[in-house]
Amino acid sequence: MIGLDIETTRDGRILGVGLAWWVGSEVWGSWLTLEEFGAWFEQHQDEIFVLHNAKFDLDKLLEVGYDIKRFEDTLLMAHVLRRDQEVGSLGLKELALADLGMSWPGIEELGWPEDMEEGVRARYCGNDAAASLRLEELYRGKIKAG
Repeated sequence: MIGLDIETTRDGRILGVGLAWWVGSEVWGSWLTLEEFGAWFEQHQDEIFVLHNAKFDLDKLLEVGYDIKRFEDTLLMAHVLRRDQEVGSLGLKELALADLGMSWPGIEELGWPEDMEEGVRARYCGNDAAASLRLEELYRGKIKAG
């Protein structure tokens, strides 16, 4: 499974794609421009992707020609688990903090992704992809147990 998160401009143009994957017990990640993602996607399109709010990311990627067929959505998983009853918001950062102990600055602190320095944007998006991947593992276990 590969965690995936896109960052867009205010007007909806994709800035780049963050990816995260398991290597043993660690999560590794990468930040790709849309052009780099295209070359990478040709080799990995049959993977299962993990997104938080897949509707947004998948619709945006489909607009530019990338049709992801196999995916998990941690936002939907959080709905199934009724995480809103304990956490309130089902936003990725709120769930990551509540369920994984992960925290990182958001748009409120850093500004819009298009205004972030490239390295800051890459870390921000990479953290989103990594959190989605980790949440999927946690939630999948809870859904199977329930």
